Amino acid sequence: MTVAIIGATGRFGAFTIDALLQRGTAADDILALGRTTDRLAGLAERGLRTATVDLSDGTFPP
Repeated sequence: MTVAIIGATGRFGAFTIDALLQRGTAADDILALGRTTDRLAGLAERGLRTATVDLSDGTFPP
């Protein structure tokens, strides 16, 4: 099952991701969504799937 975290590049999103990983959720079961590409790259290095999304640009959901 995939768990999608919107706002993954923010403080609360990072806390949520860390909590999921500590509880045994597989990194590749987490889809990290955010608008800060360098932070998303860091999450991808940890094995998470990532996607760039900005809820204020009017394109989400597709």
